[in-house]
Amino acid sequence: MNTNRTLQELNDAIKTEMQLDPGLISDAERKSFINNCMADLGSIGLFEKTVTIVALNGKVDLPDDLVTIIDVMYDNRYLTPIKRMITMSGDKPLGYTVMYNKMELFPPASGDVDIFYAYRPSPLEIDTDRPDIPNGYDKIIVDWGVAHAHRKNGNIGLYREYMGGYNEGKSELINELTRRYNTRVTLQHNTEYMESPSTPFDFI
Repeated sequence: MNTNRTLQELNDAIKTEMQLDPGLISDAERKSFINNCMADLGSIGLFEKTVTIVALNGKVDLPDDLVTIIDVMYDNRYLTPIKRMITMSGDKPLGYTVMYNKMELFPPASGDVDIFYAYRPSPLEIDTDRPDIPNGYDKIIVDWGVAHAHRKNGNIGLYREYMGGYNEGKSELINELTRRYNTRVTLQHNTEYMESPSTPFDFI
């Protein structure tokens, strides 16, 4: 469950923390600071998540925030990425191909597909949106927003102070994401029933 503060709550927190005349920085500017921060965090390239999506006759609609597919599983078995559509027989998929925002399983089948993928956190648009980052790291978004409010107001010392806090928190987030990545890889290598297909495809 995402417990990070909403866009409205982050906006209010920046307004309070910056200790400036609220009229100097508008809500729209604070929102732009927040989303610029989201873009900066997205450049880390370490955000990963797993979703379960139902395939219908081998067709899968991919998530809107997908950047790169890491692994795909069907019936507790890893599928192999293939480069082009092919004809295969069998009752369970062995591979998959991706085109635009669609995935196709080969051989085709219906059922739950587990997709592990890298994603880029989406910008916050409405007041109730929450940043799609690990819980507890929303403070660094406030630090970024306050820093840029002070930079606009010409307070370079405070800008550097808050950006220092942001960069420290960002480093902690990178360490957390790296730890999760290493844990996932270790579990993957040590879990026998999640083995990859034993028969290689000659067209990969």
